[in-house]
Amino acid sequence: MKKVLAGALVAMVLAAAGIGFWIYSSLDSMVKVAIEEYVPPMTQTSVKVSAVRLSPADGTGRTKDREPGKKMIVELLSIRDARVSYAPAVLKGKSLDISLPDIELKDIGKDRGGVTGAQLAKAITDALKPRITRSVAGAAKGVGNAAGNALKGVGAGIKGLFGK
Repeated sequence: MKKVLAGALVAMVLAAAGIGFWIYSSLDSMVKVAIEEYVPPMTQTSVKVSAVRLSPADGTGRTKDREPGKKMIVELLSIRDARVSYAPAVLKGKSLDISLPDIELKDIGKDRGGVTGAQLAKAITDALKPRITRSVAGAAKGVGNAAGNALKGVGAGIKGLFGK
């Protein structure tokens, strides 16, 4: 009986190791399929990836071939009249449209001989993040102040009912 249990345990350990190895060895192709299937509906564009190379040991991954692609220098990039729609939970499905300050970026990649599309996207998002954060924080503060004032009014109304 002990030999049967030991044999079953060894078989389960080997099966688990085999499944783990299969998942680890096919992780690159699973991520490739996931990118090509789930990203297009989110971005409303078509996305094709030639290959994915993941390195779980050091936490890195790549989707471009060894060549970084074409590089570009952007002399002037202006983003004007940008708006962000912000829907905090306290507004229960309603959203606030928040205007962002204008952004002007100059000479992107000029000092490094150009940037790739990914590096350009990072430069733009790095410029947008603090502006969006400040604008949303200001809007949230305004919502909080309006809610606080409304509660003060309700409190005063309740006190009036009881003659205090």
